[in-house]
Amino acid sequence: MDRSNWNDDQLLEAIRKGAGESYEAALQHIFITWSSGAETFLKKNSATVADIEPAFAPGLVYFVCRVNSPNFQLSGPLEKTFQFAIADAWMLAGLPKGPGNRHRDAAFIYADQHWRDVATRAILHLGGTMSEAEEAFALSFQQVLDRMLKPDFVLHSGSTDAYFRRAVENRWRDMQKRKPATGDMTHIPAGSEQNEEILADEIDRVTLNETDQKILQKCMDRLDDRCRKILTLAFQGTNMERIAEIFDWKGGAQVARNQKGKCMKKLMDLLPPDLIEKFKPKKGRPRK
Repeated sequence: MDRSNWNDDQLLEAIRKGAGESYEAALQHIFITWSSGAETFLKKNSATVADIEPAFAPGLVYFVCRVNSPNFQLSGPLEKTFQFAIADAWMLAGLPKGPGNRHRDAAFIYADQHWRDVATRAILHLGGTMSEAEEAFALSFQQVLDRMLKPDFVLHSGSTDAYFRRAVENRWRDMQKRKPATGDMTHIPAGSEQNEEILADEIDRVTLNETDQKILQKCMDRLDDRCRKILTLAFQGTNMERIAEIFDWKGGAQVARNQKGKCMKKLMDLLPPDLIEKFKPKKGRPRK
């Protein structure tokens, strides 16, 4: 076999055989041939050379585990599977680091954007809606992150995508079971998206002093790019229909309101209690 020009089927066959000369040769070929592409892929997600290099060793392990999984099916270039395996290792290494660390910020944004796509595809495949996919994603994201950051966590499947997809699908099925028998939405519990939206409406009503403005901005800066853009547009008075157009959301204003509510919840979790109090609607104050 000409090992200088392996095709994907030959590489898979060699890797699945396990330890041996062909196995070692296949891994060496993959590492030499595909490492540059994986590095380029991660750099597009704000990774640096310093935090990419340590990801190759565990990423290669994830890759081998992934292609040996009973459920693995090659649906595209095998190199893409390798890139995502390296990306998983890079992301998992960055997430535990302290606040202000560039690697952590980039890893968090990558997880948010990448898993959001995973959730959308999974829920739409099950027959759910875009809004249900967004809700299942929001409810699963932090839970999955917390689980992955535990010292004893092991990525058995070799894929954070598969792990997150199962969590989202389970969450969606649970949501279906909990759906009310009627369409009664008159009772809205504290902390719901509508209450977060009320607080969002109040932010541009309140005149903040310089210190509070800095606190608000710092909290905004800690949000992912997507939420930061949504809330900035909302605070500037952009209507929901226009925000939906900007993000190309097919559900229009209602989807935009749902997304703004979720982002407001993230912001309120970051704001100090005394600042939140200033945003609460005063009695008798009319809504917009």
